[in-house]
Amino acid sequence: MHTRTTIAATALAALLLVTAAVAPATAAEPAPPVWDPTPASSTETPDYRVDFFLGTSTTAYLGGREYAAPSPVFKVEVENTSAVPMQIGLAMDLDVAGDLVPFWQPSTWQMLGDGFDGLTTSFVVTIAPGATWKNFDSGDDFSLPAWSGRTLGVYAVTEVAPVPPATEPAYTTGALLSSYTLPGRFVPVRFGDPAGYFNVGIGSATSVSAPDGELFPGVVATVTAPDLTAGDELQMYFVPDLDYFWFYVSMAALPVDAVPVGTGTVGPDGTFSGTFVVPSDLPLGERYQLLLGDPADEYWPAGGYEYFAITEPSASASASTPAGPSTATLPFAATQVTLDFPAGTTAGTTTAAVSTTGPAPSGFTLASDPPLYYHLDSTATPGGPVTVCITYDTANLPGTPPYLYHHELAVPGGYTWTNITTSREPGKVCGVTTSFSPFALGVPDAPPDDGSLTVPALGVLSTDNGWDTGLKDGDYNVVMNLWSGENARIVRLLENGVLIGEQELTRNSPNAQKATFAVTGKANGTYTYVAELENSRGVTTTKPLAVKVTDASPGLPVLSDDNSDKNGSYVLTANMWWGTNGTSYTFREGTTVIGTGSLSAATPNAQKATVSVSGKPKGTYVYTVQFTNAAGSTTSKQLTVKVTR
Repeated sequence: MHTRTTIAATALAALLLVTAAVAPATAAEPAPPVWDPTPASSTETPDYRVDFFLGTSTTAYLGGREYAAPSPVFKVEVENTSAVPMQIGLAMDLDVAGDLVPFWQPSTWQMLGDGFDGLTTSFVVTIAPGATWKNFDSGDDFSLPAWSGRTLGVYAVTEVAPVPPATEPAYTTGALLSSYTLPGRFVPVRFGDPAGYFNVGIGSATSVSAPDGELFPGVVATVTAPDLTAGDELQMYFVPDLDYFWFYVSMAALPVDAVPVGTGTVGPDGTFSGTFVVPSDLPLGERYQLLLGDPADEYWPAGGYEYFAITEPSASASASTPAGPSTATLPFAATQVTLDFPAGTTAGTTTAAVSTTGPAPSGFTLASDPPLYYHLDSTATPGGPVTVCITYDTANLPGTPPYLYHHELAVPGGYTWTNITTSREPGKVCGVTTSFSPFALGVPDAPPDDGSLTVPALGVLSTDNGWDTGLKDGDYNVVMNLWSGENARIVRLLENGVLIGEQELTRNSPNAQKATFAVTGKANGTYTYVAELENSRGVTTTKPLAVKVTDASPGLPVLSDDNSDKNGSYVLTANMWWGTNGTSYTFREGTTVIGTGSLSAATPNAQKATVSVSGKPKGTYVYTVQFTNAAGSTTSKQLTVKVTR
């Protein structure tokens, strides 16, 4: 009986023979495979029967790694039904699908170099009359990975005396007794490839790169692989402590600890180039390889031979992120990153790393010199969009504030730079995001010539503040009208010098243009707006528009009571007859809170709240009520209640 190491040598013909001396040890006996009792292919004559069986296994026979899901395996059985011994030889296709290579011929092994000639006898089997050779002379738990698209052949061979100076037996090739092609797409195997493992090359080698050569949680990395099928959509997986050679030889299906990191498509030239974000929950220091393939049919045409490790970035900062609304502040030498997490956020740790290399800018130029990329990540799960602000030294970056760009997932496996700026002022730029990966400060590239003859005509700002309800309650529109003249391509609205909105416009000079910006939730105060109108010839700025908000806080509530009998039990009632609505109320006796609750807002309709008071001894009591909304609070006049009996 063959040892498991010898079986490893037989497994993928030449490949597994090469692995015999160094195959990974099996930590424990794997679970036996489940076989389909009906052969996938069967050839029977009066002299022999050849059966190929398919099954599934939860554990790789070679190495004992657990599969992510029950994975296809196969085995072969040959029965000698004749009255004389028979010899068979095993063959398999290597570099060309369907072109069976005889493993009993020395020329096959000479491609690997000196010292492999003696392997020819390992692929010849003598079967006694009435006997069955199965499972490579191993037990019923033996199985081979179902290498997709590969063909195994069984030939009749005859031993002849060696021709000096050779000492190993030689064999003549007879008829092909039977062959079977496994389902799926073919992956080439190259004997004599000096770049391969033991001079055996499999598929294509992947190459992984990252900014400044560092792979750390949250960084965007790039993977490339040549010589693949154009148009194939392939998935990317991290596999710990298992390179592509051993993966293909011993498993050919995903192990349970494989980590998906994205997808991509092979280009027209046969080169795969994809980007992915290194997951934040990977253990640091562990060795990984990257596989490319399609797990649906266990097709794995590319993988890595050089291990890489996930490490802490050389320049990084971290901050604890509590549950609920919270702010993470991450300082660096001349810059600072803050992340405002909304309500519903789960607790975790937020990290930022700064590097001088990253994904190439597209549509903008990096603002800083040297260029800086901010790689943000968090183990906290945000309850909604997160506001990211980068504070910088205006001495290092003077002039007009830059914009905040985010390298975010656009399609599966594909990333693009997006301008996410929501506000900018000298020294601070902010934006809103729903994901983490590289961020950068940049200046948009000069727009293409849009056909404009001059800079935009002068626009005029107006507002409808107070028109809807008669209340200047902090919810209004700011409208830009360009009545006639050279049109703009983009209009930006600034509030007190901070960008709060941007819209693209349709050019149709000299016709009018209009843009409406909704403004909500403003507290009482005065806000100054200007609009910047831009086309390919330049920028025109409107005259300022001042908007006063005077009614953002709730209207004045009025307190009353029903204590006409002057006893110690009564109801206090708060009425806000007309005005900006509150969302909550608080009753106080003196300074002591005696009742709270929520209010349904429907400005400018009336609102009402009550609280019951009981058991008061004789005396005089002073009450107030406070209505509150997001803009502030309004407190009623005092109500005095006398208890005389």
